[in-house]
Amino acid sequence: MTEAAKRGYRPGSENWANLGQGAPEVGDIPNAPDRIGSIQLSEEDHEYAPVDGLPELRDAVAALYNQ
Repeated sequence: MTEAAKRGYRPGSENWANLGQGAPEVGDIPNAPDRIGSIQLSEEDHEYAPVDGLPELRDAVAALYNQ
């Protein structure tokens, strides 16, 4: 808070937001997309990935390293 105070932060100021506290619940945000209220998972989604990794991900990492 010392650095923020040097730059003008004061408790209760509407011009500042503390973004270091995670994602606070603020209610609906005007003009924002609807919040995700639930997701559907299949039984397979609860399984571990293949031991040797996902082929698409392995290929993408190899391509990145080969650039």
